[in-house]
Amino acid sequence: MRAMSATAGEKANHTTEACFGSKRSMVRAVDAVIAVGRALFKSKTAANLAARADVSTRACEYWLARKTDMSADALANLLRSDVGFEILERIMGNARPVWWKQFRAAKAIGAARQEQAELKRRTAEQDERIAQLEMGL
Repeated sequence: MRAMSATAGEKANHTTEACFGSKRSMVRAVDAVIAVGRALFKSKTAANLAARADVSTRACEYWLARKTDMSADALANLLRSDVGFEILERIMGNARPVWWKQFRAAKAIGAARQEQAELKRRTAEQDERIAQLEMGL
């Protein structure tokens, strides 16, 4: 068993995590994460990804430089983050299993309902303004 240093940081990786990158499909997944990260975060890409993946900025800098691969836990954290859907879309690429088609359709319906609610709110505001104008206010 390996002895741990008394000065090891609390963020030290004391367990071995499975990293993506040994299979061609996983390399594409890592490349997808990198592409989305760079597209969304033009500056401080590594810091933004690190905050969402719950890893160090240095780890993300290594990913971006393709010196190391990310762990499954880091990818899961990214998928759970506010940019998770964009990452998942990029990873899925041209794959079109039935569940993905259903998921995207449900997401589109949700977005349309949100837009509809916003239009309804704006219409009600304009109706109120018209009513006030008619009353001479």
